[in-house]
Amino acid sequence: MSKVEMAMTPLQQWGEEVEDGVIYSIVLQRVRKEHVASSPLGIQDDHGTPECSFVQYRTCKRRVLRAATLPRLVDWLVTANAEGDLDYMSSFLATYQAFATPVQVLELLLPPLGPDNRLHLSSGCRKVLHVLEFWLQHHPEDFWEPPKHPSLQKVLHFLYQSAPDSQACALAEELLQAHKEGEKEEHRRGTAEAVGEKSPRMGLSRVIREATGAGSYEEALALLSFPVDEVAEQLTLIDADLFRAVRPFHCLGCVWSQRVKKENQHVSPSVRATVAQFNAVTSCVIASVLGDLTLRTAQRAHLLEKWIAIAQRCRALRNFSSLHAILSALQSNSIYRLKRTWAAVNRDTSSIFRKLSQIFSEDNNHLNCREILLQAPTIPYLGTFLTDLIMLDTALPDFVEGNLINFEKRRKEGAILSQIQQLQESCKGYNICPNPSFHVAFHHQQQLSEEQSYRISRVIEPPADSCPSSPKLYRSLTKRFSSLLLGSEVSSTLPSLEKSRNSPMGSCSSLNSEDGSSTPSLPTSGSPTIKNLPVSQPRTRPPVALPLPSSTSTERGTESRIIRVSMNSEHGSGNCYRSIVITSQDRTTAVVQRALQKHNLEGDSPQSYQLLQLLGDGQELLIPDNANAFYAMKPTDLHDFLLCPKKGGTSSPAEACFISPHPTISSSSYLVPGS
Repeated sequence: MSKVEMAMTPLQQWGEEVEDGVIYSIVLQRVRKEHVASSPLGIQDDHGTPECSFVQYRTCKRRVLRAATLPRLVDWLVTANAEGDLDYMSSFLATYQAFATPVQVLELLLPPLGPDNRLHLSSGCRKVLHVLEFWLQHHPEDFWEPPKHPSLQKVLHFLYQSAPDSQACALAEELLQAHKEGEKEEHRRGTAEAVGEKSPRMGLSRVIREATGAGSYEEALALLSFPVDEVAEQLTLIDADLFRAVRPFHCLGCVWSQRVKKENQHVSPSVRATVAQFNAVTSCVIASVLGDLTLRTAQRAHLLEKWIAIAQRCRALRNFSSLHAILSALQSNSIYRLKRTWAAVNRDTSSIFRKLSQIFSEDNNHLNCREILLQAPTIPYLGTFLTDLIMLDTALPDFVEGNLINFEKRRKEGAILSQIQQLQESCKGYNICPNPSFHVAFHHQQQLSEEQSYRISRVIEPPADSCPSSPKLYRSLTKRFSSLLLGSEVSSTLPSLEKSRNSPMGSCSSLNSEDGSSTPSLPTSGSPTIKNLPVSQPRTRPPVALPLPSSTSTERGTESRIIRVSMNSEHGSGNCYRSIVITSQDRTTAVVQRALQKHNLEGDSPQSYQLLQLLGDGQELLIPDNANAFYAMKPTDLHDFLLCPKKGGTSSPAEACFISPHPTISSSSYLVPGS
């Protein structure tokens, strides 16, 4: 292939087509012709094949659905592939529950039966069968509606009349049978628990459930009495089981954000279970390090070394959930401040700790962590995906002109959910046998509230101690997983970590604080006595937000990113971000106008403001008024911008320039993206 040929763009954005109830993006696609003229001179290559004197192409027009009404969205399901909109079906079925129910989609999808109560296999019917087969195979959880499963019954009725011997019909029958067996198992389990019987061990959840009730705390071994590999492997087994059970739809920003209301405690239970496990791991680390006041400094340093070794083993097992939880605990204020203890940690171990922490650093927008996730098997840190989805949900509207469903938004969300599903498949690659004794120890590990852990930490090493040997910290761990996932990000624009005063480096509270409260709880049996300990408010470090997702899209010839814009004027203090989408077609004025709308300042003139990118070194990059903002920004830095009034009403200079450093504005409200 020649250099000229390689340089040609295969896709080109052409425009839009608008029909009744639907908007299409039109793309021109360059397709190579199958027949190619040979050289008129008869020149042949080394294999005797005539060399081509030229290459011929033809241009095809593709329609890609951008927005539509629900009926038109469902109609497109059966025609998208033929039109070349190849990712439409997967994106729709992954996200449709954000704007419809399974029953509504089936009502529009399934054609009515004929007068003889039968439907013959026409071309359109075959396409419907293809949609149903894909739906049943990739999203069987959509049809879990006990006890009668009306949607699945509706599908079976249609298939029995139209294609009883099809693969779709076989899948539907298997799924109905599995659902019935699942109902019987749940009923039997509930009955057994009610009469105090023990059920046979079936799966990891059963092993854990029986293990935690099988022995008292006194009978349980200490958690760190198990070998390093055993601890890491058992944590990986639990995390893999929970992550495979996550319903990707529960991760959508419009779904996950609902849990902040007390009446929505039932929302996203599969994600909540992962959060609870993350918090439990973090609590175990903190309690095991601080739980014994009689330990000498060298002994406590040995505990840190063992947890770092466990974290390293989690990294080898590609378990980034427990890895992140352990690192967050070790960088919590109550453990981080133990300077004499950290000074006693082996230098090689400290180096390993720093390298592990870099995986979740802010540098290059989590690129280290994201690239690692491409390998398998992998258990990801779910907060990375939840952050991306929250940002998308906030930055993009649900509806566009004409009150049409914005399917461009759903495509972007569907791409992230597809990554989650692929990683869930990869988790099946783990082959680890459960150890009930470990689960007894893990679930009976003493618990300390954040206030208790900080008080104990001050007893172990009083504040007067001074030693510069604490490890270097990485800012990306400053957000607690529980803060990220349990609602504090939408409670206010104040720093979310102020509610957990003693954890500047990521101590995770339990799932009990989902409503935003932080009521100290008494330690469980075996925890140290903390009465009459000195009480003072620990100093806090300013929380640093997780970086924006690298949401760069090159679909249909237009690149885009999600950026965060804060206000610096009489209207705002600079600590409240709003998320907007910036494309490669946007001038600075358009970006400023969009940001003003997000900050409810539609009446202000964009010409009265200037846009500054906040760089990692404390500098600002001024984006000129007449520039293409997408290309004028510094792409390697965080996508944080500041909107401030122009001094004296003057326009910005003709080219981008650096401005002297200024105090960085608080980014804690990154998790309060534009509402």
